[in-house]
Amino acid sequence: ELNHPLHAFDLNRLAGKQIVVRRAKDKEPFKPLYGEVPPLTPETLVIADAERPVAVGGIIGGAGSEVSEATTDLLLESACFDPAAIRRTCRRLKVGTDSSYRFERGVDLEGVDRASARAAKLIVEVAGGSLCKGLLDSNPKPPALKEIILRHARLTGLYGVEIPPHTAREVLAALGCKVVRASDEDLVVRPPSWRRHDLRREADLIEE
Repeated sequence: ELNHPLHAFDLNRLAGKQIVVRRAKDKEPFKPLYGEVPPLTPETLVIADAERPVAVGGIIGGAGSEVSEATTDLLLESACFDPAAIRRTCRRLKVGTDSSYRFERGVDLEGVDRASARAAKLIVEVAGGSLCKGLLDSNPKPPALKEIILRHARLTGLYGVEIPPHTAREVLAALGCKVVRASDEDLVVRPPSWRRHDLRREADLIEE
């Protein structure tokens, strides 16, 4: 529904019943859920338990901590990874997954909590069980969204046809953008969090 990858661990198969986000140790071994990968390097971001990596962040889970028919307690991880870092790690490990495909293109940083809550709700509805209260959040304050100046003259010049200012505002609002300020010369626009990766410049707004 939200295009946000998640990973579920069997809590009782995690050493120390915890996960730690860290850099891999040089030549640290890692057994993925399927296939093989080269020994890890410090450039690789891993999700580890108290003893070993149990996933390569944003790319693939590890064998030994996966959910099975015997699982009774789940730890659900929802995260946001840097697209460029994911691309570099995929090339280095020569592996690609549905998860890495989405993270490489950017996911909604502010949707991490929403995706986790939605998945947890569905798991309880379908499989039963009870949901623990609260969540552990390592990034409670996402960075502010960038504001972009859209000049009416530039819009007409680049697009080739005059777009009335009220029409421009309507189109941008329909895409989830917020017009922070409007004048006869320009608009100050704040893109929604789910478009922070591809609405970065004035030209991006004009394209929309």
